[in-house]
Amino acid sequence: MDTYSQPHSPDLLLALPARAYYQLIHSLTAVLPPPVNDTQEALLARNDAAIDAVAAMLPTNANEAGFAAQCVAARAQADDVLRLLRKHEGDINVVMRLNAQYVAMMRASQGAHGHLLRARAVRHKRE
Repeated sequence: MDTYSQPHSPDLLLALPARAYYQLIHSLTAVLPPPVNDTQEALLARNDAAIDAVAAMLPTNANEAGFAAQCVAARAQADDVLRLLRKHEGDINVVMRLNAQYVAMMRASQGAHGHLLRARAVRHKRE
C-alpha cells in the first residue's frame, strides 16, 4: 500500500499544492524514529499518526506545514528517547545522556510549535 497516494487530511491537501504536500509527507516520514515493531503495519500506523498530527495543527501554507512537521518529528524523537529511558533505567550514565536528549527534543518540539503559532499570528495580522 502506498501511503502517499491518498491524502490523509482534506484540509491539509486543500491548503498546500500537491508537490509541497508530497514533499512534506516524504520528509516527515523519513526523519521519524523507526516503529517499535518492525512490521509494515506498524510503519504505516506511525506514518498515519504523524501525518494526522501535522494536519491537526491546521497549517495553511508550506511554511506553517514545515513548522508543524518539525514539531511532530521532534516530539516523536522525544517519545522514542522516553522508550529508551525505560529500557535502560538501570544504567545511570545512559539515563543521564538520554534524559538530556529528551529535554533537547522536547524543547525543539516546543520551539517549532512556537514558530508555527507566531507564523500563524503574522499571517492573521496580514489578512
